[in-house]
Amino acid sequence: MAELSKMDLLIDFTEDDEHSQANLHDFLQPLHDTAERVSKQVEAFARCLHKFQAQHNSSDVWDDASQLFDQFCAITQTREDSSISSFDSDEDFQSQLQKIQLERDIWVLAKNLLLSRGPKAANDAHHSQSERLKELHQYTTSSDLWNAFLDSDTVAQEYETVLVWLHERRAQSGDIQTKVSSTLSQANRGDVQSAVPLYTSHEIKKKKRLAGRVGPLDPTADGLASQLDPDAPTRQRARLDPQDEYYEEAAWQVCWEMLRRGATSSELSKWWTDTKEPYRALVCSNTSCGPEPARTSPFQRVMNLASNAQWLRLCKAVASDSTFADHVQRAVLGLLCGESTISNLACEDVDDMVFSLVNGLLIQRYMHYLSAYRQKLQNSALHSFQPLPSDQSQITSLLESLQSSPDFRDEMLSPHKYIEMALIAVEYRNFFHEMGQGAVYIAQTTGLFNHLFHVSQHVEVSECIQATASDADSVRIIAHLQLAFQAIGALSVNHSADNETAFYERYYIESNIASYIGYLQQDKKWSLIPLYASKLSKKRCSTVLGLTMIDITDNKERGQLVRLMRKYNINVAEVLFAIAVSATDSRLADFRDGLGEFEAPRITEKPPKGQVKIRSAFMSDDISDEEDKAILGVEWYRWVDAENWGRACFSISTLYKLWLAKGRYSALRSLAQRASLADLSLAALSMNLYFGSDEEDEDAEGDKKMDDSDEPSGVMSPRKRQEKRSRHPLAAEGTSREVLFNKSAVWMQLEQLVNALQALEEWQDLADTVNANRNNPAAVRSMKRELREALGQVETAMMPVLTQGFLCHAFDEKEAKVLEKIRTKYLPELVLGYNSVLFFAGHAISRTWLGNCMELANILAATPSLTDAFVHSGRMREMVSAFALDGQSLLLANEAGSKKPGEKKVKALDMWQVRWKDLSRSMDSVD
Repeated sequence: MAELSKMDLLIDFTEDDEHSQANLHDFLQPLHDTAERVSKQVEAFARCLHKFQAQHNSSDVWDDASQLFDQFCAITQTREDSSISSFDSDEDFQSQLQKIQLERDIWVLAKNLLLSRGPKAANDAHHSQSERLKELHQYTTSSDLWNAFLDSDTVAQEYETVLVWLHERRAQSGDIQTKVSSTLSQANRGDVQSAVPLYTSHEIKKKKRLAGRVGPLDPTADGLASQLDPDAPTRQRARLDPQDEYYEEAAWQVCWEMLRRGATSSELSKWWTDTKEPYRALVCSNTSCGPEPARTSPFQRVMNLASNAQWLRLCKAVASDSTFADHVQRAVLGLLCGESTISNLACEDVDDMVFSLVNGLLIQRYMHYLSAYRQKLQNSALHSFQPLPSDQSQITSLLESLQSSPDFRDEMLSPHKYIEMALIAVEYRNFFHEMGQGAVYIAQTTGLFNHLFHVSQHVEVSECIQATASDADSVRIIAHLQLAFQAIGALSVNHSADNETAFYERYYIESNIASYIGYLQQDKKWSLIPLYASKLSKKRCSTVLGLTMIDITDNKERGQLVRLMRKYNINVAEVLFAIAVSATDSRLADFRDGLGEFEAPRITEKPPKGQVKIRSAFMSDDISDEEDKAILGVEWYRWVDAENWGRACFSISTLYKLWLAKGRYSALRSLAQRASLADLSLAALSMNLYFGSDEEDEDAEGDKKMDDSDEPSGVMSPRKRQEKRSRHPLAAEGTSREVLFNKSAVWMQLEQLVNALQALEEWQDLADTVNANRNNPAAVRSMKRELREALGQVETAMMPVLTQGFLCHAFDEKEAKVLEKIRTKYLPELVLGYNSVLFFAGHAISRTWLGNCMELANILAATPSLTDAFVHSGRMREMVSAFALDGQSLLLANEAGSKKPGEKKVKALDMWQVRWKDLSRSMDSVD
């Protein structure tokens, strides 16, 4: 039976036995360990970035950035070391390990390129261009010429950096012998390594014996080389035996590999001396002569071009002639003379292609310097040197061609590869701009973190950018590279762009940071998000934080994040408003043009017989996820400051208005409970603004103004409206208790309205229970205490609603219309519902409450804001009918309470405990 894969084992774990559980644990443990290592790496990166941002200054920022990349490299190395023990021969694990190794090398490359592209390198090169050339003379050594060249050409320094980096990466790829093992196996030599073409030699001797010859064979006889010297095939234009050809190819593959690994002349000489082929070392290094520093440099082969021009010409000639040698030998020679189109013949991967091109560009620039040096020898007055223009376009073209090449496409789609190429090939700003477009593209096409990207412009990016932008580790690398380069000023600003172009450029570049924040949100790394968000533009910072922080529900975590935002100089108030907007934006869209027609159902109902009744459990539905999210957003206002309290009040009152219009009663109840004015004001301002110091005086003044005015509630002249707008609480300056209380007025009254609705619902739930047990006197008696308590809560909740001017003080005409609709919709409902409460209490508790129904009628008649609501809602007839039923019921109760035989006469409204049979008779009479 074939061995099961790990996934097969996982699928077969259906039985709850110890063996299966153990195997499942063994399968999942490496995944858990990997996630833990990634998590630690993410946190370590954030700590290093925080320290870098806190400590760097303009004088040594480039050095700080270099040290930052060193730290990132060390962190990645730690992850690699801790991961190696977990990886096995499984292809996926090995691929992951290679990905980590490439990331480590990318940080090394970024650091080294940073040094060669920094201002110090540019200043030193400018000085060397005017000074170093005049120091050179005809006896200057090749190594001194090379150093003078590098000192004078920063682009050459970059190329040298890239080549050394590629040397080191290739040296990590395994043993050279392993690389050529496939070709050597076809040479059929076993462990024998020798320059002697064994199989060709055997054929030559065999033919000599058959022909009886002593001297050399005729080289034109059958196309086979007739002599055994190394250049015989080239000189004779003949071939070796196929097995010797394979060995020759393998030998040149070794030459290529050693050059790719940056082997020194000494290393080359030792390798080929051991295999009895020292001539190959001489070819590969050009010459082994020179001072010791040069002999230990992998670039001695380039240095010696200064003193061996004839060799260079011959090398180019042989490399260009396809009839002289196989493709690997030509590639080696092309590499030595700087012909990248020829050296490409041996390239097997992307790094080979980059090595081939950069090597050719470096030799080209060096030959340009040697030309200036020779001119200086002829004319001592020439002192300055002007390097060739940048070859960046050639490397960029290579990057583009590799993305479309079928031979290299798959490798270019692998994680991190595009980042490596871009660091070498693309100007930083263009790279980050393209990657930002990639982040937006991924969001638009897959929905990944789509909530963090709101841009209407459609983008198209290459497959390589798509693959990189969708890899979490790649996004992390890009974000940290960008932040470091931003800090050192390496991302130039396009001052010539128009406003729209500049906006999109900035937006796309910032999208790299936003994308990484999305991954932090996904992994619930809340404490790291403010650090990265602080590097965004102010508006986008608050927007992104608003979209991510909404998921946090623990007040302790929220408080910690607020402290972090302040630490990073983020405008906390703007973030709090952004959180609320992100939580309610989809619903508030309905509110921008007014509330329209109210969709809220009535809270009262008229049974076939009897008094109006409150609907049972009208606030008991489950709230939706969207509504819960909106309340979570509002809860963040507990950290708003006094200066922004008015905006918070407006935001919360807007949500109340919307849900009142939509009839979202359960959501309104949750909002009033979880984000009450008392709780939020106490947390944010250290004062409970549900109670104002001058509340009674202000109410009295408001009543007087209303009584003196002939205008209907909520309507006033333009002059008076302008005066009111200028003194509206939300526009008032100051942070005194009175000012803050006034700013909370509409919010407070909307909350009071909801509290009244809730009190009525809770009363009705209890009343329904009492009514269901009306034939059980013991149960009724035990519930009367609860009824009295619930009745007291209803009275308290209804008290502010029955006040003149309730919800009549609007900020502007639009709000005045909204508040008028709310009053028209809900005040009649509340009054009729409250009347039904008093009516029931008058029969179930004491007939005194029936008298309170008459008092309610008096309050209604004396309160214009209440009567206006009935008039505008067209419910006056309903109100009259309800109070008429109250009156009839009160008369019946008075008759039942008259003096009975043998009893002392009592007042009509004395306390009287109503029996259920009396209640039934009374209700039937009313009907």
